[in-house]
Amino acid sequence: MMREYCYNIGGVGYEFLTDKKIVDYSPYDIFRVEKSALSKDRHTYYFCEGEYSLPEGSVLLSSTPSADIYETQDSYVHINKRFDEKNYECIVVAPKDRAGGHFYFTNGGYEKLKVTAELFRSCNFVSSLLFYDAVILHSSYIIYNNKAILFSANSEGGKSTQAALWQQYRGAEIINGDRSVLKKEKDGWYVHSLPLCGSSGICKQKSAPLEAIVFVNKDKNNSVEPLSNAQKLSLIMPQLTFENYKDENYNKLFNLVDDLIYSQKIVKLNCRIDEEATEVLRKEIEADE
Repeated sequence: MMREYCYNIGGVGYEFLTDKKIVDYSPYDIFRVEKSALSKDRHTYYFCEGEYSLPEGSVLLSSTPSADIYETQDSYVHINKRFDEKNYECIVVAPKDRAGGHFYFTNGGYEKLKVTAELFRSCNFVSSLLFYDAVILHSSYIIYNNKAILFSANSEGGKSTQAALWQQYRGAEIINGDRSVLKKEKDGWYVHSLPLCGSSGICKQKSAPLEAIVFVNKDKNNSVEPLSNAQKLSLIMPQLTFENYKDENYNKLFNLVDDLIYSQKIVKLNCRIDEEATEVLRKEIEADE
């Protein structure tokens, strides 16, 4: 009997089709949906038990302790080395011209996929989002007045603190404490949930139109600082999660960031840890409405 494991993550649908049970434990459960509810932008992966041999002429694009990625004439091949470095037990072959692909298993590789996270590691999750114009931003994600505000900063930079202040003083809802997905749609930019939340432990399944990206800077005074396009670029790029093995990914990423810079509100918040910091930012955001 064919089993379906379906998830909506970051505004993108993921459908895994197999005749075996593969998920016993899933921290991704809040993102699991019925097939009828899958996003129209989706990847479908088919599971094939057996050997896979790299075609002659395959080119190694990237090699890390966890994965090797090869390019063939018509596909990208992701070899998950987290399972067994000598006898690769999970290989994902993804066609260049369409979404999804095929999982190949050897040596009981199914047993290694009892934790859902391995499904997404194996299928190049970051690149699979980018396929549909979605990128991951290191940020605390809140919803205020039905719109998304993202607080971004380096680790320990105060993004979670400012999100908590907005929850306390403005009644905002914290959706994720550490990561969010920005996705460009036909009618603008939207923010989506992600099952990666760092030490915050805050992770909910909600989406909202993007209101603003706010780069947090701890200061003695509260103020909103306008940014040049060059400053926006320099602040955004280090906070993006990016797999850099495909040239076309660079082009797509920079085109998306360029659109963000020119079309969305991106500011720097110099701030203390107090209620006034939320008021200063609120006035700046609502001034354009």
